[in-house]
Amino acid sequence: MESFWVFLGRLHLIVLHLPIGILLLAFMLEIYARWQKPLWWPVVRICLGLGAGFAVLSAVFGYILSLEGGYDPTLLQQHQWLGIGAAVLSCLSFLLYQKPVGFWFLGATVLILMAAGHQGGSLTHGSDFLWSKPEATSNNTELAFIARPDSNENAYTALVLPILKSKCMRCHRSDKRKGGLSMESIATLLEGGKHGAALKPGNDVQSLMLQRIALPISAEDHMPPKGSTQITEAEIAILRAWIAQGASENTRVWEVTPSDFFNAEVTPPNPVWNLKVPIPTAKNLQKLSDLGIRADKLGENSPFLSISIPADPKLDETKIKSLLPLAQQIVALDVAGSRFTDALAVYLAQFPNLIRLNLARTPIQDAALNNIKLCKNLEYLNLTETAISDAGLQMLENKSLLQHIYLWKTAVTPNGTSMLQQKYPKLHIEGSAPDDNSQLLALRTPKILYAHNFFKDTVHVALDFPLKTVGLYYTLNQASPTTQSARYQQPLVFNETTTLKAIAAKEGWLPSPVAEISFIKRSKTPQHVALMKPPSPQYPALGAASLSDGKISDVQGGDTWLGYQGDNLTAVFDFGTQQSFKNAYVHCLENNAPWIFSPRRICIWASTDGKKYLPCAAKSFAPNPSMGNLKVQLLSIPFDQPVQARYFKILVENLSKNPSWHPNKGEPCWIFVDEVIIE
Repeated sequence: MESFWVFLGRLHLIVLHLPIGILLLAFMLEIYARWQKPLWWPVVRICLGLGAGFAVLSAVFGYILSLEGGYDPTLLQQHQWLGIGAAVLSCLSFLLYQKPVGFWFLGATVLILMAAGHQGGSLTHGSDFLWSKPEATSNNTELAFIARPDSNENAYTALVLPILKSKCMRCHRSDKRKGGLSMESIATLLEGGKHGAALKPGNDVQSLMLQRIALPISAEDHMPPKGSTQITEAEIAILRAWIAQGASENTRVWEVTPSDFFNAEVTPPNPVWNLKVPIPTAKNLQKLSDLGIRADKLGENSPFLSISIPADPKLDETKIKSLLPLAQQIVALDVAGSRFTDALAVYLAQFPNLIRLNLARTPIQDAALNNIKLCKNLEYLNLTETAISDAGLQMLENKSLLQHIYLWKTAVTPNGTSMLQQKYPKLHIEGSAPDDNSQLLALRTPKILYAHNFFKDTVHVALDFPLKTVGLYYTLNQASPTTQSARYQQPLVFNETTTLKAIAAKEGWLPSPVAEISFIKRSKTPQHVALMKPPSPQYPALGAASLSDGKISDVQGGDTWLGYQGDNLTAVFDFGTQQSFKNAYVHCLENNAPWIFSPRRICIWASTDGKKYLPCAAKSFAPNPSMGNLKVQLLSIPFDQPVQARYFKILVENLSKNPSWHPNKGEPCWIFVDEVIIE
């Protein structure tokens, strides 16, 4: 019943235009009819009757709307009495038509209507709306931030307030407090409205304003409302960072550092991505396919190619020459394990746009590296298990963009490694043991081998490392592993939810980074799952059922993935009965060459009745800052505290667009999800 009265009240915004238009028409026709046109008098009388009727309806609906609250009391009272006055005068104008005073009543009605309309506009847009200059919008807030990240300006005044003015204050200001909330100052944000404070300084996850922004746009409580100009990803990042810093008036622009959002955006892109090269023809790509060469485009409309000819014992000059017509488009070449010799390496000089080159386990000698001098844009070079020596490394000239080089099982000495590191201080080198402790290098991260992240009974897990003389150490209790932790000897068997952390360690080396993964024993299965919006027709899987069927994939081509391009995934899970939950997991894929990124953020709401949802968890994830990331991952989102609930609503938030370093920057990117577990 309450929703019916709300509906009637909001009809005021529709009906109020009718009496204004009709009564103004009646006034103009009456002036025309008085100029010896009596035939128009019946028309005027009809207009007066209709105008009076709609004026009364508008006044009634307006009174019902006023009961919702959230408006400046003084303005509301003035508008209310002017509206009632207009309705009364319009009725008198109809009853006294063609009487001596009838025309004057009609004139007074028009004047009162204009005054009531002005007050109504002040209620919805502000008392100074008619005369004030338009506020500058915050569409370029993120650009302003990037242009002055070290500015000492007040962050609230320079960045936060413009966002609130352009996106929030139409409904939340001192003279129109929708929900009892004004957002005109930090004080009023902390004061909040009928739902509590809009923000919690230092806690962006529990700040109500950010929770409302994160809701699906179709949700009733989403802010700004559907149909209004929405807050951009960059603006959300600024608000989140400002609140996390304490939401203070003393916070400076340089302190508001939403690095998860901006770092990737301002990373200088490889010059190759800015080149204008033609898109490969279907004929050229077919020629490669006929020769057994795999060519993957880096995006539907991208001209760039990744070429893969691994472990080909018949690799010869014919196949390498077949790549030359596409030399400008090829940015990645993988010939690992193939018969790629120094004679074939001569052709590398004709691929100036190479960014990734994998020569691992090939019979090349030092002379091969002399042919990549013109490949100035290389970021990745793999020379594992080749005959490359210190002499070969000295040929690596003009490689300022080189980020990773792999030298496992080569003839490179510690001295050669040291000289290369001095030449390129930011280069990450893997392989070749150092000769003293001042030059210690870190081992690579061990691999964790497993079939599934989640299981019903048990799961078998193995650790792997290329060199058998390296020790592997692990923990199962959330502690960071050291050489004093348990040493890996044989595959592990888990029958409980477990987080495995592992390192590789060897004397004369720095321990590897920690490899970490959680294995979840699934005890709760939802009875029903619903998607708020269907996935892309290209990647529909089995629809909502795919999120709880226990089937996952470890490759992009699997048929389990729900794909969303430029959009978010929102799903509702019904577990049938009210139970206790404390964690959620989302299984997803990242492969940013074909525009697939990890979620930017995951938010979770819980409900006991499926109607009223309360936030219980949220977690942001840093976007990958460069090309070449390919991984399947299980993201963990722990609840703030154990929750008793039957229903859960989960929002998996898309990065929305490819970042600026991507060759297809600005294009709508994908999220791939094939399983959600709530335990």
